[in-house]
Amino acid sequence: MRKAPTPTLAASASARLRGLLEASGEQDGFTPRGMAVAGALLALKDPERAALPPAEAIRTQLELLASVGPMREVSLWTFDDGGRVRCTGHAGGRPSSGVRGVARQALVAGRETPPGAHRRLVAVGIGPATAPTAALAARVPAGRSAEALLLLAEASALLSCVLERQALLEAGEQEAADAIAAAERRLARCGLDLHDGPLQVAVALLSDLRLFATQLESELAEGELAAILTGRVADLEARALALEGQIRELARSAGAPAALTEPLRDLLRSEARSLAQATGADVQVEVRGRVDAATPSQRIALLRGVQEALRNTEEHARAKKVRLKVEAQPERIVAEVRDDGRGFDVERTIARAVRDGRLGLAGIIERVGMLGGSVQVRSRRGQTSVTISLPRWEPGGAPASFGS
Repeated sequence: MRKAPTPTLAASASARLRGLLEASGEQDGFTPRGMAVAGALLALKDPERAALPPAEAIRTQLELLASVGPMREVSLWTFDDGGRVRCTGHAGGRPSSGVRGVARQALVAGRETPPGAHRRLVAVGIGPATAPTAALAARVPAGRSAEALLLLAEASALLSCVLERQALLEAGEQEAADAIAAAERRLARCGLDLHDGPLQVAVALLSDLRLFATQLESELAEGELAAILTGRVADLEARALALEGQIRELARSAGAPAALTEPLRDLLRSEARSLAQATGADVQVEVRGRVDAATPSQRIALLRGVQEALRNTEEHARAKKVRLKVEAQPERIVAEVRDDGRGFDVERTIARAVRDGRLGLAGIIERVGMLGGSVQVRSRRGQTSVTISLPRWEPGGAPASFGS
């Protein structure tokens, strides 16, 4: 015997709507109430909403429920890592403890709250019937629970897809964060290896060359040959000094213990003081918000970006005034280094750095890009700015925010 086909969600909703209207004496579906419910059902399953970013799709679906249905308040609930029920979104007012209770029932029991003439709190589970992953709960006027449950059930179909996509995106973000953290650990180890190995060799080589230059001067009489030899040794010493400086900078850039242990605002101010001492420029620093709420990878990328921008200012800008501003906004953290120096051709400079194998701003742009951020460099005579923007990201949906 052939099994009857499973009714689609739309067909099931339509049947429930007809039953609801017939039970309330509204056999004609074109009554104001019937038309309102039918319109709400169509709006709640709009596929374009499912294509929005998950957080935006959830917010708009809840706001739509609160505006088109009989619900006075509606909220979305899930279990946290500790097994506690937590609200992840709401519209029309903050949910009460009673709403939390019916949401928990829907999550545990896997079924919607049965309607009743005087029931004011209703909820439906989202996901598999035996193991819902979320629940929609609402407070409704007396006598409207059946209508509210119908709308919640329709809304839950779209939210089920949205929540599944959100879980996949978060899993991908966690994998990316783990990969970045592993890469940062390898970089830190590389920095230590550079410091304890090649850097020490370069320092010893520089010391030997200086000693050799002293010995050579004492052994050679003045003359053309002595001048040639001592000049050649001076060239080698200069190259060894440059090599030592490059290895030291690589070790400093790769290693990141300070960026992970010291307050970020203190590190930024220290960098600004160093620039002021080296150049005599007027360097002002402004740090706003909870900058230390950034993840370790974000802190490192931000600090390295600021260091590179300040280093370029020191070496090339000849600036008299420098402004470093870092602001932790609710959705992102932004750092800007601005100076009044002589400026440079941005595209040509970055292209030449990449061609010559130098990291510099090109390396910062790549590092920040790996974290989903962006770097904007603008320059003309008298005004150069480097702006680094990193989106807020908290592992596991933690509620912490950059904003103060």
